Amino acid sequence: SSIAHFKKSKYVPRDYEHIRDKKGLERFVITGAKNIPHMKRLGRSVKVVPKEFDLFQDGMNMIIYKDKVAIVDYISDTTITIKHKVFAEFQRKLFKLLYSKI
Repeated sequence: SSIAHFKKSKYVPRDYEHIRDKKGLERFVITGAKNIPHMKRLGRSVKVVPKEFDLFQDGMNMIIYKDKVAIVDYISDTTITIKHKVFAEFQRKLFKLLYSKI
């Protein structure tokens, strides 16, 4: 969701980018955002959903990491985190499938 860019500082520590970059995390992003120059960074691969399928303007993000899936609703300031290894692997497979098709 493009709204995440504007609200991110509310949810992450000030030194988040430093910590993230130090770990060398590789990130893959699927977005509906049309203007993404700020998103092209080292360690981040971005794919944009074609506008005829743009379903990503809901103010929501899904983050898959380790054995967790977090769903963030930036409109209502709500987060649901599911810690379940098999569920996280399943969501990762779905994400990779979609990512490869865009």
